[in-house]
Amino acid sequence: MKQSAPWFFVWLCVSCLATGCVSVTSRHLVGDEPMKLDPKQWNGIWTDDDDTVFHLRVKDAAKGVLEVGNVNLTDDEMTFEKKDVYIRKSGDWLWANFQDDHATNYTFVRVSPPDRHLIVWLPAPDAFVKKIHEGKLKGELPKDEHGKETGSAIIDGLNADQIKLIESSEWPNAIDLSQPGVLRRIGRQPKE
Repeated sequence: MKQSAPWFFVWLCVSCLATGCVSVTSRHLVGDEPMKLDPKQWNGIWTDDDDTVFHLRVKDAAKGVLEVGNVNLTDDEMTFEKKDVYIRKSGDWLWANFQDDHATNYTFVRVSPPDRHLIVWLPAPDAFVKKIHEGKLKGELPKDEHGKETGSAIIDGLNADQIKLIESSEWPNAIDLSQPGVLRRIGRQPKE
């Protein structure tokens, strides 16, 4: 039986992270300030191309916290999982941040404002590794058991100036625009 992704944005990242592919995480939330969330925009039932169903609910509108849950199915059991996702804004861009279980760093992605679709873009590891090598971004470059860099990056965070460089394309290819993930709203929005 097919196993669904554990939660909201991880459906984009989990296959890459589980197989040792490269990733970018941050020690701090990415985005200048919490996005005030409107339950009419965010609350609802969403699905991806694999027919995984996600339930989104605004948990704290002022702090930009979404509660995201789904049912995880295996041959042996069915479990409900939920996570908090922190939506932050910088200029016209929205960023979603979340932590894996027992993780201290945040996975972050760029997201579109929700409508009938919610589009998600991942950071491009090569661009972040390059900035760390150049000394233009503070962070760490994890190494494998042989001491070779894995291609992943753990950044200390992004300040407002760095985010503006990404938004203005002065830091080219920092966000991978070539393979966006798309969630589609299904059904009616829940009543408030």
